[in-house]
Amino acid sequence: MNKTKNNSQGFTLIELLVVVLIIGLLAAIALPQYKRALWKSRNAQLKAAARAIFGAEERYYLINGRYTGNFNELDLDFPYEVGEKTCKAYTTAGGNNALKGSNFEVLITSGNLQTEANITVVYTEGPYKCDGFILSSSSRKLYCRENYYGNKNFCIPIENGTFVPSGPKVFIYSLP
Repeated sequence: MNKTKNNSQGFTLIELLVVVLIIGLLAAIALPQYKRALWKSRNAQLKAAARAIFGAEERYYLINGRYTGNFNELDLDFPYEVGEKTCKAYTTAGGNNALKGSNFEVLITSGNLQTEANITVVYTEGPYKCDGFILSSSSRKLYCRENYYGNKNFCIPIENGTFVPSGPKVFIYSLP
């Protein structure tokens, strides 16, 4: 009689559970960082759009001595079209007009176009709907702005913003 010994060893249940636990912990740590990096890259698109529109407003101001609330009067080279704004929380200088991007819109938000034009760029969908950025012509600074619902999960965790006291229902953050 020839007896053969089976030397094949497999993983024990404990070893498999430990591996699954380690993978789960790594995923729990990495996923929030991935989401933050993803939104920072999306925010870069919004910031670039704000700066481009602001540059067009500055050129318009140099020629005409005032800012405009009408996107059609600006010298723009964008593949976007003017449409009705989605985020009704904003008062715009150009009525209900907004420059529509794929998932964002650009608004000219200013009370007095003779002296200032604030460019506001906000998301039109997703968890940060109506959150975005304001580029102020008076300070020439870019600010993060959360919608008036005040969810406070956009400017601080993603952009490391510092709260700037502002009016009620308005949450403005200075960016580093």
